[in-house]
Amino acid sequence: MTRLVGAELSSALVDRLSQRDLRSRLGVGLPLVTLDAEGLPHPMLVSYLELRAYDARTVGLVIQADSSSARNLADRRAATLIMVEPDVIVYTKMRALDGPLDVAGGEAFGLGYFLLAVEQVLEDTPADWEAG
Repeated sequence: MTRLVGAELSSALVDRLSQRDLRSRLGVGLPLVTLDAEGLPHPMLVSYLELRAYDARTVGLVIQADSSSARNLADRRAATLIMVEPDVIVYTKMRALDGPLDVAGGEAFGLGYFLLAVEQVLEDTPADWEAG
C-alpha cells in the first residue's frame, strides 16, 4: 500500500542519498522517470553516484547533458526517483530548479548537473494481507 509521507526526504533517505556511504551503494540502479514530449513516462537508471541529497528538500543529479532524460528535465522539469531495495520502497517526486549546468571536469563525458526540489515522498509498504 502506498502512502504519502510528506514533502521532504526523511533523515534516513537524506543519509542514503548523501554519498556518505557510497561504497555500500555502488552497483545499485535506481529508476528515474521523466516526462517526454508526448507526456509519457521516460525511464532511465541512475546510480547513487549520480545523485546527492544536500538536505531534505534538495537533490543534485548528474547525467549526460544531451540525453533524452536531460532534455525532458530541462523542458518539463518533472522527475520521479524510485528506490526499490530490500529495506525500502519509496517514490520521490521532484521538480528541476536548475540545469543542465556544466560539471567541472565532466566536459569530456558531456555531463550536466540538475538541482532538484523534492515535492512529494511516497512510501510503499505491504498491507496486512500481503505479509509473508
